Amino acid sequence: MLISLDWLSDFVDLPNGLDARDLAEQFTLTCAEVEEVTQVKKGDRTPAETVSTVDDWIIEIENKAITHRPDLWGHYGIAREVAAMLGVPLKPLEIVPGDELDDDSRPAIPIEIDDPKTCPRYSGIIIEGVRPEASPEWMQARLANVNIRPINALVDLSNYVMAELGQPTHAFDASRVDRIEVGIAAGGEKFTTLDEAERTLPAGTVMIQSNRKNVAIGGIMGGLESEVTAMTKSLLLESANFDAATIRRAATALGLRSEASTRFEKSLDPAMTVLAIARFIYLARQQFPDLKLVSHLSDCFPDPPTPRIVSVDPSYVSALIGKDISLARMKNILEALEFNITDHEDMVDVIVPSFRATKDIECEADIIEEVARFVGFGNIEERLPLATVRHFAPNGLHRLEKRSLQVFCMSEGYHEIHDYNWYAGSWLKQLGYDPGPSITLKNPAAQGMERMRKSLAPGLLHAAELNRREMPALKLINIGSVFSQNGESADVEEMQRKHLGLLSMARSKKAEDQLLDDMKGSLSKWTRELFDRELSFASAGEAALPWQSAAKTAHLQIDGEDVGMITAVPLDLRRRIDEHFTAWSVVLAELNLTGLADWKPEARKLPPIPEFPIVELDYSVLANADQHYEQLHEKLVSFNHSLLQRLSFEGSYAGKNLPAGRRSLLLRARIGDAKRTLTDDDIKGFSREFEEFLTSSGLEIRR
Repeated sequence: MLISLDWLSDFVDLPNGLDARDLAEQFTLTCAEVEEVTQVKKGDRTPAETVSTVDDWIIEIENKAITHRPDLWGHYGIAREVAAMLGVPLKPLEIVPGDELDDDSRPAIPIEIDDPKTCPRYSGIIIEGVRPEASPEWMQARLANVNIRPINALVDLSNYVMAELGQPTHAFDASRVDRIEVGIAAGGEKFTTLDEAERTLPAGTVMIQSNRKNVAIGGIMGGLESEVTAMTKSLLLESANFDAATIRRAATALGLRSEASTRFEKSLDPAMTVLAIARFIYLARQQFPDLKLVSHLSDCFPDPPTPRIVSVDPSYVSALIGKDISLARMKNILEALEFNITDHEDMVDVIVPSFRATKDIECEADIIEEVARFVGFGNIEERLPLATVRHFAPNGLHRLEKRSLQVFCMSEGYHEIHDYNWYAGSWLKQLGYDPGPSITLKNPAAQGMERMRKSLAPGLLHAAELNRREMPALKLINIGSVFSQNGESADVEEMQRKHLGLLSMARSKKAEDQLLDDMKGSLSKWTRELFDRELSFASAGEAALPWQSAAKTAHLQIDGEDVGMITAVPLDLRRRIDEHFTAWSVVLAELNLTGLADWKPEARKLPPIPEFPIVELDYSVLANADQHYEQLHEKLVSFNHSLLQRLSFEGSYAGKNLPAGRRSLLLRARIGDAKRTLTDDDIKGFSREFEEFLTSSGLEIRR
């Protein structure tokens, strides 16, 4: 938006020698961001057919910076800010006296508003003695300097008033428009606007009508049939106020934006309608001395707003700004901006002017911001507030959470998520999961969200479903509370447990075993780093929950104590979530951290580094497909040999090149001697004895 320095001087006495750049710099602190400052002279920013003899300085303001300030969309509002900033009086706006407009000896214009919410106020008056001739050169120059194309005296006057006050006006040919109805378009009607384009009206568009015939699109553009022409002898001058959202929707639907609609979208002050008419007539009389008022001012204002009063605590003003501001200084700042101040015990009541009450000033913080910007944000010393911090007592569970996140997020590539502490009933239904008796909320966030969660798994699966469209693989971790009924206890804290949930997924049907191995490795690393213990896996038997696989579910154990479970999410559950989810492999694990919070790492000495080489031997054996390594473990531990240091299970394989109903298990034997290097005979001898043991145990060795 362009602001003319010459135009501002009509309303405020600018100090001699004031440079536009100085003003722009100060203006930035008090009002809005200045985009650029340029000097306009003859020929600059002026259409070819217009002659400009006025040298001027133009301040260009970024419109987005003043969207919340409808009063700043005109020169007079800007002048008010500049006057307050410079500490000089704001000159009164020269207008036609109100008693002259309200002369009841002249007839009234019938005005009817169907919906006061979409059109709170509509004012109009009929005048004679004006003609669509060229406007004065000084007016053309000013309009051109702010990028408004001069057309003729009547259009220029309307645009000039809009550029001054931010309030659009419109003139109808009074011979065609003798009364006003403000209606609402049903949608689908055709209407030809001033630009000679036929437009289809969307439903809800505000329409200005005369005898129920459309003559203008309210707040956007007038109609072709009612425009002022060279034959016009009298005109109906109107000034209205419209609901901002209604105008914005209509302008967007029509694809038609005008200078008027841009301003109406900012929530203009309803009090401006009469002021704009009074200013228009005052300016028109300077060019048309024979101007005559044919009617008195008709003003339909069904529901005038009550003045907004905001109570402000002066001591809080200083506390929030961070700088001592006296009550006298606060009053001076606000009164210069035309706020009225009334003392009320320890508080002050601030009466907000109507031009600041539509979209801007609503509460105490808004008033304090007005004071702060005139004090100058650069004049407020930056210092941290003093605060009393309580000592946070050491908490084992908190430390465990923090260290767990460090291991999984920083080392293993997991992404932390947060979820609500309650189930979403619709999601449980989709999973086919009934959690049974649960703690319920008396005042849930929404219907179907009253049951407190007993597991993190549903939330992890929901996060997986939401994120699978964005990436080919994902690792998620969630540490949160779960709640389970604990006998007859009604103490929620006794029912609350802290769980750790992991989910790993990849867009591949064949990645399941690899994902399980990777997650088991991450969990084993976590166990060693936090507790210096080994994690073991025990058969879980039949699947008890929808997300547990009958064949690939294991209990997680530390020192023989169950701490959680790990599983592959079965195909039928992935299909129930979404048919496209069947192309993914998904594994998850859930552990109870509450029972581990007080565990301390065991202080154990590391074994000495072997002086002689260690040999690792791999053995592949065939076992029944339904036989797990755990069932073989008891037999394998019975094998003793002086060279054997460790026997471990490395993995399994089931697929091609194996007999039906069989799978291959890979065992790894670690052998060595603390006093010497092993010979080939030592290795062959151990291998022969171990293979004989495996055969006697009913296992077939693969060669």
